[in-house]
Amino acid sequence: MRILDSSATLTRELGKICLGGRTIQEQLDNGLALLEDDYYRQLLDPARAREWCRQTGLNDGEDLLSVMRIARAVADSQDRGSSGYMVHMDTRQSGILLLSLGMKDQTALACIGLLDNTPSDVYSALAEASGGLTRDEMKKAVVPYNYGGVAEARKLLGPGRADLFFRVYRDMLPCPDCFRAACLEAWDPTARSYRWTLPDHLEVVQVVENFDRSVSASVYWEDETGRRNSVKVCPNLPGCLPRGSEGTRGIGANLTHSLDAYILRELVRRCGRNQTYRRRFSTLVPVPDGSDRVSFSSSRAADIFSSYRATGMASLRILEFTEDGDCLPRKYHQALGEAVRALPDSEFDVVTVHDEFMCRFDHAQDLRNCFSRLMLELYRGSLFSYFAGVFGMDLLMGTPAPAMEERILEYDYFLS
Repeated sequence: MRILDSSATLTRELGKICLGGRTIQEQLDNGLALLEDDYYRQLLDPARAREWCRQTGLNDGEDLLSVMRIARAVADSQDRGSSGYMVHMDTRQSGILLLSLGMKDQTALACIGLLDNTPSDVYSALAEASGGLTRDEMKKAVVPYNYGGVAEARKLLGPGRADLFFRVYRDMLPCPDCFRAACLEAWDPTARSYRWTLPDHLEVVQVVENFDRSVSASVYWEDETGRRNSVKVCPNLPGCLPRGSEGTRGIGANLTHSLDAYILRELVRRCGRNQTYRRRFSTLVPVPDGSDRVSFSSSRAADIFSSYRATGMASLRILEFTEDGDCLPRKYHQALGEAVRALPDSEFDVVTVHDEFMCRFDHAQDLRNCFSRLMLELYRGSLFSYFAGVFGMDLLMGTPAPAMEERILEYDYFLS
């Protein structure tokens, strides 16, 4: 992964907001151009910033505020050596990304650009392969179709063009397409709930209640304090309809977004609690795998270890419940050790909204590194095999490639 120091991160953000650019280098070049002769300082004046937005094709509403905010951040950084500016980073193509990595789909990962470290756009790649659909049409169809929206894709594209879309999607995203179909098949119209557990041992309970042909779904989870939380999904949403109804069914969407939420939680933990995690890990004792000396002082730590055994992904949440001298299987100890050694040097706060992450600009590179590390753990793990077992699904899974692990860590474009 390309390393950006604090100054370069801020310069890149300046170029990205004001002049765009697809690659990191293009954004850096744009920012450097604005730094020449302190041109960016003109953007501190609202009238000049508004005129700048109009000349460059930006709007003079939200874009104007973003332009002035980053110009002020650069000025503060250069004048005082610090700024409270928060860098905003979105996960690119998050649903397809998580499915492709978790299912080891080399074909889909090539569409994303991971094989050659390029900021490829999966919607553009699908459109080009179709020879007849535009990128905008692809994006509008892919988003609902990922989670089973066959009827919606047909409605958007029309019968003939929809069939072309289905074929291209299946050929270029074979594992995500298999997951989509398997989740539809796994939907049980008589079920009252669905349950699964994530690597940090937070259990998701999707409660389904039928009311006059509409469906209301509530998702429950328990946080670190033991408090129960819930999210209510409104009736009549396409993702919550029972078998036989028009629209999609909710297993695929909820599995994918529960994984999204795990990534979010783990990222916040690893950026904000790394000193505690290092100290706790140093007190743990590795013992041979299968040894009867394996022991945990708390039932919560034992539960999180059981989730590791099921999913192949080691959440650092366990270090909040271990005590000095706990004995861990050597393979598990090694997995935790790799994650701990990859933690940032300093602790910092991360603000999250779904798949968008924000932090101070001087911590942006650390956040990107943590995210890449989590993507590697997803690729190495067996989370989707666990999902297949829970729901009785027959999933198409690729074979992990050792060379891919280095590419994942070096990939520059998970967050944009």
